Amino acid sequence: MSSVNIQEDNRSRVERIIDRIIHLLDGRLSTSGKSENSLLVNGHSCSYLYSVTRVDLNTIILHENIITSEEQNHTSRNWIFTNNHKWMISGAEKNGSMIDKGTVDIELADAYSRISERSENKKSVMDIPISNLKKGIISSDFAKRQINNLALLIAAAVLMCGFFTALIFNSFGYRRISHIVDSLDQSIEASTDKNKEAVKELSEVIHDVQGELTLLKDSVAQEKEAFFFSRQNTASNIRRMANELPIKYHSRKKAYEFIAIRVEAAATYGDLIYQVSRLPQNEDQAETLLATDVNNVKKLISYNMPFRNLVYPVRLDSTDNDGNSFMISSHFMERRLNPIGTGGVRPHYAVDIINISNIIDITPENTIVRSTELPGSIVSITDGTIRDIHYDSVYGWNVEVEHVMTDEILDRFPSALKWSSFYAHMDKPTGWEVGDEIDQDEKIGDIGEAGRSTGPHLHFEIRIYSRKGLDMGILGNYDQIDPMPEKSDKLKE
Repeated sequence: MSSVNIQEDNRSRVERIIDRIIHLLDGRLSTSGKSENSLLVNGHSCSYLYSVTRVDLNTIILHENIITSEEQNHTSRNWIFTNNHKWMISGAEKNGSMIDKGTVDIELADAYSRISERSENKKSVMDIPISNLKKGIISSDFAKRQINNLALLIAAAVLMCGFFTALIFNSFGYRRISHIVDSLDQSIEASTDKNKEAVKELSEVIHDVQGELTLLKDSVAQEKEAFFFSRQNTASNIRRMANELPIKYHSRKKAYEFIAIRVEAAATYGDLIYQVSRLPQNEDQAETLLATDVNNVKKLISYNMPFRNLVYPVRLDSTDNDGNSFMISSHFMERRLNPIGTGGVRPHYAVDIINISNIIDITPENTIVRSTELPGSIVSITDGTIRDIHYDSVYGWNVEVEHVMTDEILDRFPSALKWSSFYAHMDKPTGWEVGDEIDQDEKIGDIGEAGRSTGPHLHFEIRIYSRKGLDMGILGNYDQIDPMPEKSDKLKE
């Protein structure tokens, strides 16, 4: 059947017959009915039989058979209605021939009048609620194809049932319907064969992947076993080396055991190699290794500030100033070997402070190797006024801050005229100006390694100015005191 155009003023008739058909379907996929001796054809009583099939939500097929009581005359009509925004006739056929445009409206009116008569509606054995077409959303393409095939199969069965009467009287219609059914059968069979082939190919792929995963699992298990063996063997060798050291190398023995424990906890070959590279070569290096390890390190919280109500001179940005992230790498002392390898011994009237997390390694010369990444911030220990900002080859960028004299300081240092804090080896100029007021814990700059330095750290001094001071500064003569004595120590002038 070919698409049939109807006049615009007759579209309402299509809508009315569709309303009647939908009413007859009453939510089912198909239905059929008949009306006997209630209609006339050329003066003779006749029987009217119809079958309706809803192929999908937008396609309805109506088949009609009109048979006289003497079976002398038989008329067969087939209609296909489709919905594309509006219901329309997409195919119309009468006795095996397409209904021409001139008579389609007359035939449609006759169909409407006959199907609108009160009929004895009987459910076909193939009746299926149309609501079943709306249930669920099928997510897989494979499942969708199976549902489509099932729908086609059901539609074919309904069509065969609905057209049964017509086939008795119309051999041409029989051949036409048979061709349609054969085509549907072939489509369903072809689709089934393709799906079986797809499932077979997928099964083969899954089998291959499972084989590869099994091989990979075996390989990983072997690698893991080899790593565990290497790790344990390395730890055993380190302990053997520690046992072979003379008793006088107490710190090295302790450090070797310290490394062996960490080798046993290594998760990768990289961790294992790193731990072995930390084995100390002498007693000083062993002591530094143990002292700078995060688990053994003595943090700033273990030290006093020299006066009350002061904060530590370093902190990490956006964290509390609690001293837990920093340690003293070089203490206040009368004699210290020059740390930059130029030889000689000189006083170190200050403390050097480093970020614990920046420690990378300890060299055979007992030097702490530090990372330059995020070493921390330098902050003012209390309120004050910036008195000096400059750069020199020894201290790099440095700042001196004068603070308000207190009774506590005068009680301990009666000759004191002024006092200040001094911060050196900053990363770059601070952005502050001489004369600026600064608050306690306010950031002065970033810890750096400008000047003579073995790595990023803060050189921190407390200066007490008096007329008898041994050194000369921007505020006059001064002496330096231990800026961070251990908590067990007593403060002395």
